[in-house]
Amino acid sequence: AVKVVASLGVHHLHEGYSVTLEGSAERLAGPLRGGTSRLMLLDELARVDMVRAPLPDALLRLVSDPRRDTHVIVVTPWLDPDAIARLQLLMDRGIYVMVVAVLGDELAAEMLAKAAAMGAQVIEIRPGTPLAVAFRREVGAGKR
Repeated sequence: AVKVVASLGVHHLHEGYSVTLEGSAERLAGPLRGGTSRLMLLDELARVDMVRAPLPDALLRLVSDPRRDTHVIVVTPWLDPDAIARLQLLMDRGIYVMVVAVLGDELAAEMLAKAAAMGAQVIEIRPGTPLAVAFRREVGAGKR
């Protein structure tokens, strides 16, 4: 998951976008923009550790944030019904949502199908799969 976030974050910074890094428990960095931001993003990701905080809480922070992000990428191994409902709230605000599912097995397939059905772009990342290959093979392309 950290490798995915690092790759996506660096790519978006390189393209000139502003990047904010949200963890499950708190905002980790950002908004970041510009040349020196790449190193700040990677430094923060090097310090990331697993925490016991529910994804729906992080998504609720995004829903209630007065900033109007236009693109949200959620990297997670699992989506529960509460997380899917909060993703729908983001999409209802006009935010493009991409779910990058870090999978080790098939347990999350039903939840990913629900996210794709509501219009989120869904990408599956499996251990050992190169990111470029995974991003070419989408599960759900989204409606936006």
